[in-house]
Amino acid sequence: MVEQKSFDDLRSSVNFYEAYLPSPNTIKEEFQLYKRKWINEPPDHRPNNAIDAYVSCNGTFFPNIKVLLQIYATLPVTTATGERSFSTLKLLKTYLRSTMSESRLNGLAMMYTHAMINIDIEQVIDKFSKRKNRKLEFLL
Repeated sequence: MVEQKSFDDLRSSVNFYEAYLPSPNTIKEEFQLYKRKWINEPPDHRPNNAIDAYVSCNGTFFPNIKVLLQIYATLPVTTATGERSFSTLKLLKTYLRSTMSESRLNGLAMMYTHAMINIDIEQVIDKFSKRKNRKLEFLL
């Protein structure tokens, strides 16, 4: 997607995050080189999101682009994820469960959030029955 962009599309981000860039005075030339690099690649080898672009970006040759991609990859697009997490906590941490430990609450929250992951109940029962202290740590 970078092949369709111009430096003007990036200018507001560069101005806003200028303090975090290693050398903001060379960003325009760096962007042109980065763009040329991806134009020469076949379309199926080009990254299609900020995380893939960050992973494939060489920080030695493109230090400013690498920092901007890191910022883009870590900024949430919406607040829905945070709101969903707090909604889940509200459901899980009721008055009766207010004394539950942090690790158990984290495990329950992860199970609730990632409900699409299939869990083999028989395997959990076998693991639980073989333990001496009968406490399970929920890890994803």
